Amino acid sequence: MKVFPFKIPKPANENLVIQVDRERIFYDKLHQHEEIQVSYMVEGYGKLLVNDNVFSYHPGDLFILGGEMPHLFRSEPRGEEVSHMISFFLTEDAFGEEFFRKKELSSLMPFFRKSQQGLLLRADQHDLSAQFLRLPGQDQFARFMEVLNIMHALSGMQGEVLSSFRYNKGITDADGERLQVVFDQVIRNFRDPIALEEIAAMVHMTPNAFCRYFKTRTNKTFFEYLIAIRVEHACELLSAHPDLQVAEVAYACGFKTLSHFNKKFKELKGVSPRSYRLNVHSA
Repeated sequence: MKVFPFKIPKPANENLVIQVDRERIFYDKLHQHEEIQVSYMVEGYGKLLVNDNVFSYHPGDLFILGGEMPHLFRSEPRGEEVSHMISFFLTEDAFGEEFFRKKELSSLMPFFRKSQQGLLLRADQHDLSAQFLRLPGQDQFARFMEVLNIMHALSGMQGEVLSSFRYNKGITDADGERLQVVFDQVIRNFRDPIALEEIAAMVHMTPNAFCRYFKTRTNKTFFEYLIAIRVEHACELLSAHPDLQVAEVAYACGFKTLSHFNKKFKELKGVSPRSYRLNVHSA
């Protein structure tokens, strides 16, 4: 199966797609599509991998994913819950090249600018839950108006940028398949030592060639990416398990020493692991 590109299924003559994903796990293959995707996480936990970054997601989080932005949602159930997400998809010229450029809709332009790098809004950074929950049951006209209202609201909201990196040559089918192998291996085994030679061999490349290949397509070295995955998982453990010592979290995420963990965590998150935990539980 080809990973790239991914086509959003839509009936003929429909330019706005509303999609409800409700499964044990989401579609977890690296993919991209021309449409902008705006997704509200109703239920479920996991990680979003997008271009050069990784983010943990939780119920209530909201994502704007730009067109042709490679990504995958990797579900990590914590119990018997399903993964439930409501999304809408559209392109900037979905209703004609000039529709969103009309003066009356000029206030929506920030939404399209934000979509170019993507945006993450945590549950406490938006008040759009009710609007997303209404979408699946509305008729086409009501959906159209609801989506415009959501886009208008998002135009004025601030969140975390998903990715400022775009590989200017585009991601090919072969790239997608190789990166899928790498991402799967890292996600499954980040708690254990991962040798560069092992990863390179899995995609039939020499270590040096793989390093160059990975860096040009993700804007990170392989080990920078691995550390980002480990730190993001550490954030999950620090938030969900206040009984765990920081050292226990470090070793559970694949770090060999507490000092290295503290250094890398602060580099990526701007605070120490202890401060991060205090901030989460005091919010």
